[in-house]
This record gives sequence, C-alpha cells and structure tokens, in this order.
Amino acid sequence: MRGKPGTSTSTAEQLGHIRYSSFIRDCFADINEVLFPFGAQVYQ
Repeated sequence: MRGKPGTSTSTAEQLGHIRYSSFIRDCFADINEVLFPFGAQVYQ
C-alpha cells in the first residue's frame, strides 16, 4: 500500500526510514531553535 502523494507516509517511503527519521529530527531541531527565545517547546 502506497501513501497519498504529499503525505508523510509517501515522503517516508521515498526517503527511506533512516533519511526520513533524520529529516524529522532536523525539522524539530529547527523549530525548537526558533521557539527557544520565546520559552516555547514542541514535543515529538
């Protein structure tokens, strides 16, 4: 079963689990870097 285009499932299928995991980790790191000065946090 394939994910719909533009979904996280289809992105994960295209990148593979290691690259997708790294992508998600990097996204959260970037988001938290922007939010840190405001005392906000995002949890996975």
